[in-house]
Amino acid sequence: MDFEKMLREMIQQAVDERINDAAAVEDRMVRAHGEYVPTAQAAELLNVSPVTVRRMLADGRLTGTGGEKPLVMVRSMAHMAETGKTRKQKYPDFAIIGR
Repeated sequence: MDFEKMLREMIQQAVDERINDAAAVEDRMVRAHGEYVPTAQAAELLNVSPVTVRRMLADGRLTGTGGEKPLVMVRSMAHMAETGKTRKQKYPDFAIIGR
């Protein structure tokens, strides 16, 4: 393997890792949508209803402003999507016992 090919592969790997990095995902979402979005826009981006977004704000799955017409922090939406914590646990204190 020649040096140039090895160097190109290393650079491509570093770029691929950065593109999929959680911080990079957050940055791209903020550049595309701004720091905060209205509840309706957040619902559209998350593919849920505005009522669900308000519930997510209330139970802490999303971060945003308070008030009658809350704004949702885009970084919290990116974080939630990255971690996969889109659903709240119905019984958070319940331990599943092995069979």
